[in-house]
Amino acid sequence: MTYKGIPVVEKPCAEFGLDNRIWEMALGVCCLKQPACWMDNLEVDSVTTLPTDGTPGKNITMVRRKGEEWFLGAMTNNEGSQEEISLSFLDKEKTYLASVYTDGGDKVKTRTQVKCSYLLVDASMTMKFDLKPSGGAAVRFVPIDGKEAAKYRHYKGKIM
Repeated sequence: MTYKGIPVVEKPCAEFGLDNRIWEMALGVCCLKQPACWMDNLEVDSVTTLPTDGTPGKNITMVRRKGEEWFLGAMTNNEGSQEEISLSFLDKEKTYLASVYTDGGDKVKTRTQVKCSYLLVDASMTMKFDLKPSGGAAVRFVPIDGKEAAKYRHYKGKIM
């Protein structure tokens, strides 16, 4: 099966020798003390999973869909990496609110040092990330209507 020309996995990760904990390792710290937790919304049993990028020993980027929502997870190795991730998996007729969680470093004065950003995106965009060594990023994409979208700014291609 494919989704927009991309091979789709519609089975639990365990069937492929993958452990769902990969999502927790990459993204779990983003949810500590977060009221609307990214992980609380991620379905881990049987979902649509698309590998979007990856190099053994360097990085991995995957997306999952639950209903109309999409979840992106990216991890890198001890050296860090810069990643450009196409959002072509999103529905072309919709605008999405992207809740972006990245390593914030010392600039973020919380226990987890996770930077949270909320931006409007669509399927024509490519998001850019500067992943810190042994770091990652998580993004939750939720369809949003025009009235609600007016509260947020559009993603302008800036490195996250």
